[in-house]
Amino acid sequence: MKNLEIKNYEFEQSVEMFRERLRVQGASSGQVYTKPNMIREFLYFMEQSGLTKLTQINQKIVNQYFEHLSTRPAETKDAGLS
Repeated sequence: MKNLEIKNYEFEQSVEMFRERLRVQGASSGQVYTKPNMIREFLYFMEQSGLTKLTQINQKIVNQYFEHLSTRPAETKDAGLS
């Protein structure tokens, strides 16, 4: 997740702004690390689907992403995601 390269500047800036907001709000270091990586993976999925604007997020793309997650292998073990 953390190594996914997002080419879209708006998406990349959104991930970094979210990371900074978590820091400012006093989130734990684990959350500051993990949550932006989850957002990065979703935005990478959007980018790979040809979507380039945050305003294009809707229920349909979220459902497609959940379907993608249900078939994507886990990175740290030999199984699917739970």
